[in-house]
Amino acid sequence: MSLFQCPKCGCRENTATGYYWEAELDDKEPLCSACHTGEWHNKFPRVFYPKGILKTNEVGNLQHIQTGVGGRQLEQYESEEEQA
Repeated sequence: MSLFQCPKCGCRENTATGYYWEAELDDKEPLCSACHTGEWHNKFPRVFYPKGILKTNEVGNLQHIQTGVGGRQLEQYESEEEQA
């Protein structure tokens, strides 16, 4: 499951459920389903991170840009609400 951080709201999203591949083809910014359509898909819980702290690494997982941590270690940065 390849993941990315939505640049608009900061949430974690799957490339298959968000506006990712279409954005790649159209050279646009990828967005989560909620930012793209106005509604979250509810296939998994929506989890937020501070905007811009994560990148998608070479195997499709989220990784903290400064520390390099990923996986369950990212839980320390999670929030259930969008950060301003």
